[in-house]
Parts: sequence; C-alpha cells; structure tokens
Amino acid sequence: MEKRNVYLLISFLLFIFVFSISSSARIITIVTDPMGTGTYAATAGVAKIINQYNDVDLIVKVKPMTGSLEIAGQLATGEGQLGVHNSFDAKFSWLTKGPEFGVYDEVNKVTPLRLIFGGAITFSTALTHEQTGIKTGADLKGRKFVGEITGGAIDTAQSIAFLKSWGLEKEDVIWMRVPGLTDAVYLLIEGIAEATGSNGPGPAVVNELDAKKGAFFISINPTPEGIQAFRDNYPWDVDIVEVDPDPRLTGVKEKIWMIKFTDYYMARVDLVSDDEAYGIIKAVWEHVDELRELHSTLNFILEPKYLIIRNQTVPYHPGVIQFFKDQGVWDQELEDQNNMLLDLEAEEM
Repeated sequence: MEKRNVYLLISFLLFIFVFSISSSARIITIVTDPMGTGTYAATAGVAKIINQYNDVDLIVKVKPMTGSLEIAGQLATGEGQLGVHNSFDAKFSWLTKGPEFGVYDEVNKVTPLRLIFGGAITFSTALTHEQTGIKTGADLKGRKFVGEITGGAIDTAQSIAFLKSWGLEKEDVIWMRVPGLTDAVYLLIEGIAEATGSNGPGPAVVNELDAKKGAFFISINPTPEGIQAFRDNYPWDVDIVEVDPDPRLTGVKEKIWMIKFTDYYMARVDLVSDDEAYGIIKAVWEHVDELRELHSTLNFILEPKYLIIRNQTVPYHPGVIQFFKDQGVWDQELEDQNNMLLDLEAEEM
C-alpha cells in the first residue's frame, strides 16, 4: 500500500477511535501541514495526547492542508478551530497590516487567534539527495530546482532567499513549482527534480528519500555576505543557526546553517472556550514526557517550560494565561508582550 494511502487509513481509524470514546464529546478541528510532513506527524501526536488526557470532554480531529495559506484560510473562516503555524506565519495569519503581510492579504485582515503553546522545533533549508552530487548552493546552477510552493508563499520566498545567499537568481536554475512541500520531495524521489529550496528533517517523505537515495540538506551560504543576502530577501525575523548532525535530523550529514523556528499551536478565541483552552494546555503540560516519544521533532521539547513562547507574535488565550498563572510561570515580561499584541489587534480592528 502506498505511503499516502497508509496515512489516510491511519487518520480515518484514529478519527473513528476517538469518536467512539464519547459520543457526547465536542469535536473540534485542528488544521495543519500536509500528510507526510513532520508538522503533520507532530500535530497528530499532540492531538493524541489531548484526546487521551483532557478533562473537558473534547476530541481534536486533525485536518491536513496543502500549506500555510490554506491553514490561514481555514482559521479565518472558522472551519478550523485550532491551527498550527510556524512562528512567523502565525503572525501573518492573525493580523494583516500593510505590505509586510502582503502574502496573506487575500485571506483575512484580523483573525481572533490566540496562542496555546509552542510545539515542535523545526529546521529548514534546501534539500537534495546524494546521487545528484550537489553539495552547496553553488552547485544548483542549471539544475532542476523546486522553488515555488503554491500552497505556501513563504516557502517560495525561502527558496529564492536560499539561491540569493549563493549569488544565484531564479533564472540560474530550472525553476519548478508544486502545491506543497511533500510534493517537492516526491519529485526528488522520482528523479524529476534535483533539489527543493524549502524543507526540513522529520517528515516521513524525507525519511523515504533518505532510505532510497540518501537525503542531503544543503547549507545556507555561511559567509557573512551569504547570511545577509538571505536576510535581505527573507525579511521576516527568524533565527539562522548552525546545526550539527543528529540522529533526529535525517539528512543533516554535516554541520550546516539552517532556519530555525517553533510551531505555534493556536485557537480561535471565539470558538474555543477558556475552559477548553485550559484543558488542552493542561493535558500537554502534564504529559510532555509522553509527547516527546511520539515524533522526532517533538523530542526537542525537553520539559514543560519549553511550551512557553516568549516574545510571542500572537496573543495568548485567556484560558492558557490562567493555567500559566496557576503554575506560577506567567510573569511581567509575558504580560507586557501580550498586552502590546492585544493593543495592536485593537488598532487594526
């Protein structure tokens, strides 16, 4: 059976199982990245923990989308009550304010999103495989390169910034486009493409590429000029860090430079009550050890405090604030940042 069909079967059986637990439970939907990605697998793990341990009679159903724009759209319409975004996409799907947020202008102006907790830590850069012989970005000239992700405008921006870091333009590669990140990796597996500009360790499809051809992540140009060129073409505030090989990071075969960000688990504050938000964070907080075992991207969450996001780009849910206060971890820094974001939202509305 093909891997995609296996994922569909697992998701269907999981839904049937949780639905049978309690017909009186309220079912809410969490929208996330496509099947086969690390974020999807991590979200399925988070949903499992919430469904098993929440004390507010809640069932979370996982709904995969093609990428960030679709996730933002589902949250904007209320078809998704919970959603997962990386730390910079989160802000764009919550608040649209001027040209900086242009990629989301067609989706919404203000969506009443509130942060629940920070989840998987994700690393991202360009990806190829060992059979191509591509070792650095300079080797991409004239090669078949999946740079445009129609379901994720920011992934496309990352591809362009990666090329720029190595002094290349779109015209220097054979530019290709696909709907989502998983589709891009399948083109590598099938030999149709030779590299893709935006992906990270963790997805099952990357593990499949590694098993068949030897997945190989390519460093962002590590020179000061290369890093600056990347930032000039990728203006959003993300960390660019040096990453060592790690058994949890399939395809990172040598020390390289990658983008690092944290997934945000968010809720529509008007569709998820304070009690429900409290129950969700309580279930995750109290079972972090179990959560870490469910997927490689989640085992970077070493202890409950890592669920707390500082300098958050989306306001916290009141139910979560109350939980953090009860745990004695809500402080003035978090309060001040939260109030600033609420004021910003009030100005936009």
